[in-house]
Amino acid sequence: MKKYNIIYLIILSLVMASCSQVDPDTLKEQEVIDKEINLTVWGVYWDVEAAANEIRYISEHIANISYFAAYFNPDNTVFIPEHISTLLSSSRNTLKNKAILHYLSVVNDKINSDGTSALKDKELLYQLLADKKSRVQHIDELIRLTQENRYDGIEIDYEGIKKDEDLWGFFLDFVSELYAKASDNRLKMRVILEPSAPVDKLDFPEGPEYVVMCYNLYGTHSGPGPKADIEFLKGLSERMRMLPGEVNFALATGGFEWDDKGNVRAVTEEKAVELMQLYDAEATRDKESHSMVFNYVDSDNVQHEVWFADEVTLTEWIKLLRNKKHKKFSLWRLGGNMDSTLKALEALEGF
Repeated sequence: MKKYNIIYLIILSLVMASCSQVDPDTLKEQEVIDKEINLTVWGVYWDVEAAANEIRYISEHIANISYFAAYFNPDNTVFIPEHISTLLSSSRNTLKNKAILHYLSVVNDKINSDGTSALKDKELLYQLLADKKSRVQHIDELIRLTQENRYDGIEIDYEGIKKDEDLWGFFLDFVSELYAKASDNRLKMRVILEPSAPVDKLDFPEGPEYVVMCYNLYGTHSGPGPKADIEFLKGLSERMRMLPGEVNFALATGGFEWDDKGNVRAVTEEKAVELMQLYDAEATRDKESHSMVFNYVDSDNVQHEVWFADEVTLTEWIKLLRNKKHKKFSLWRLGGNMDSTLKALEALEGF
């Protein structure tokens, strides 16, 4: 027995010695890799208080905050909702002395003169972008609004273009011209792209950070399912390599609820957990997406099916994309997230 103990001690000492001889530069490089993850979070005007609380919770791990969103008056001028200005002020006070960039997110939603609203308004985009003069006026307005309100950058979230090739041409001219003007004014720029954006057919200008929406695989447009799954994320990872620069991948918290009467609504993680507890439902984890799913019957005997992301879901999605060599992520959105999910975000640097 003593002989075997001596051999074991010799082997152990050799292993420890080899570990101690690891090149310090290699360890330093690995530390840099571990800390490379860059996280942007969205705060929204309809959930300001919750967003402010969650910003305080994970303030050490945020690189950027996007404030959602500025949109349009009936006369096609951009305005910032008061709640967003409140959130910006709160964030700046919370994050004093932290090197965090604040982006003004602008969407092509419009309030009409009769009080109705037009979401993802294509006609608005034609009016703003279809000729050089209107683009210049719009760009000047965006630069002025961003600077006057002390944002560090502009985020363009103009959606609904789909397969309109003419509008894509105007949009890409706008992106190029806005980026040049923003750079001249020392402003950063992000461009949000839907998963269906024709990145394989068009030449997107270099310079802005492109952010692809990795969610709503299932949603208000479909039957029940997860916001994203493994194959969806893998496919986006490959397609988006056609974009210039390092692409940012936006992942979504929460999920959707479907009922057998054809109604669909978005739910936060907190709301999903609340429903589980209220109806004593048991969730299972879907293997293809890592999402949670459960069913319940309400007091009117209506069947419901709920899919949502929790901390495991988000962790697995990010790990998958990290294994594809991506390191920039955005989180849609702050507000309605469980503490366990926020703690998982705190651990991002360790992936």
